[in-house]
Amino acid sequence: MQVREEFGVYYQDADELVPNNINSITLPDDFPKKVFFTVDIVGMDPSVFPSTGTPVPGGLSWYQTLNLFESVAKQREIIGFDVMEFAPIEGFHAYDFAASMLTYKLMGITARSRQWFFAVKKINHRDTEGTETKNRSADYADGRRFIIFNRTVGCVDCAKPNII
Repeated sequence: MQVREEFGVYYQDADELVPNNINSITLPDDFPKKVFFTVDIVGMDPSVFPSTGTPVPGGLSWYQTLNLFESVAKQREIIGFDVMEFAPIEGFHAYDFAASMLTYKLMGITARSRQWFFAVKKINHRDTEGTETKNRSADYADGRRFIIFNRTVGCVDCAKPNII
């Protein structure tokens, strides 16, 4: 917790998200426009994904994970994502399929949000006379941050990748 505060890392722990059934978050105004999103299977409840090296009860549900991801996608441009810490269980393929489904769902949310995001950006990048502004890239100059669902939701500036 002290490191989070020291580096100004935005976070919400599963201890708050899960019992309160929080399905969306509002990112701070100063949160970067471009986001790389990591979904750590460990952050999901083992009733959904026991196929991880360290299954711990009390994690996010299937729909809560998708809803939280979508709430971020509606607010920022997701430039990429990954799904990690999946550990297949030999001879039991249901969770392999579920991991694939999760990845496909995240791809769909990202694609839909990009259509919306770029439509909004196109509108926002016109001056009062309706012509394109000259400085489109200035909105993207603040760099990337990460959102991590590994029992926390957090962001870390790329220049400091080892904070969490």
